[in-house]
Amino acid sequence: MYSIVICGDSDERILTKTIAGTCMRYGGVFVSDGKNIYETGEGTEFLILCADSESEISCGGILVVGSGIGGGYPVIKNKEIITIADTGDAERLSFLAGHEGVVIGCSMSHCDTVSLSCSTDCRIVSLRRELTTLDGDIIEPCEIAVRCSEDIPVYPLLASSCVLALCGVPYENGYDIYSDPT
Repeated sequence: MYSIVICGDSDERILTKTIAGTCMRYGGVFVSDGKNIYETGEGTEFLILCADSESEISCGGILVVGSGIGGGYPVIKNKEIITIADTGDAERLSFLAGHEGVVIGCSMSHCDTVSLSCSTDCRIVSLRRELTTLDGDIIEPCEIAVRCSEDIPVYPLLASSCVLALCGVPYENGYDIYSDPT
């Protein structure tokens, strides 16, 4: 089972809904989003937990930092956790610079590890650097076609794609990115 902690999601929970909805396409999901607790599918593959911005995080897995982080940041006690973040905010960059573990930047910047290279007719996620999955496999730089509705914002789309890649979900046939309405 892959542990995914989402910290600093907005009130609309777009980031959580997109990651949960996407993961549901690739295995059973157990979600505790701060308002609801639910499970989908048989055999839970993904554990998704939402934490507030001042949480202390001592587990491994993946930490996804949202834009609703506000003034506080989580205290990361386990440097083995892989952090995914939108690097478009100077204050967030300052927080990430102090983190000893792996940080994966996801934005429209050509400097980030995960970016969107095409968003017209189809969306193409560009993996610009080598990634090591949670299981220790290496993913070489590549482009991943994603199928999704146009109303999914860029960062939730990139973060969801990155989560799937880190969890070892094969990307050769692209990814289906969906938002879960619950």
